[in-house]
Amino acid sequence: MFTAQFLLEKIPLTWTDLLWGYEKQFFGWRLPTEIANARLKTTPSFNALEFELAGVQKDQDWKVGRLLGALSKQESVPESVSQERWLYVTLLRLYENQGSTADTLRRIEEVYADFDYPVEIISFVNFMAPTALSDGWDSSVHTVLENQNQMVKRWKDYLDRTRPRFS
Repeated sequence: MFTAQFLLEKIPLTWTDLLWGYEKQFFGWRLPTEIANARLKTTPSFNALEFELAGVQKDQDWKVGRLLGALSKQESVPESVSQERWLYVTLLRLYENQGSTADTLRRIEEVYADFDYPVEIISFVNFMAPTALSDGWDSSVHTVLENQNQMVKRWKDYLDRTRPRFS
C-alpha cells in the first residue's frame, strides 16, 4: 500500500509515526528499513539505531519493531499526532489513486472505521455526510452524482487544509 518514496515525498514522518503504522500493520518490515536507508543518504547525522534499522534483512525482520520502539523513545510525539498523520497520508494516497467515485467513497468509509470514526472527515463519509453538514449543502435537492462530487470536493479541502500542519 505505502512505499518509502511516497511517504518521503508527501509527509515528514517521525520514527514514532512509523512505529504506530507498523503496529497497525499498514506495512511490513521492509518499509522502515527503506526509510532508514533514505535518511542515511540525506541526513548528515544519524544514530546507531537508524544505522542498524537500515541494515535489517528479511531473516532479521523481528528487529524492526524493537528498533522503531527504541527510536520513538528519542522523540516526543503523542500517539494522537501519529494517528492524525496516518489518517492524512492514507486519505492522500487514496485521493491520488482514485478509482470510480462510488468505489472510492466506499473506501473512505473503510478508512473512517479503521481510524475509529474521526470527526474531522465526517463531511465526506458517504453514509454520514447528509446529517453532518453545516455548510448549507442540502443533499436532498441534488443528484447522487452531485452529492458524490461535493464529498470529493470536501475530501480535497480536508487534504489541502491538513497538509500544512505536517510540513
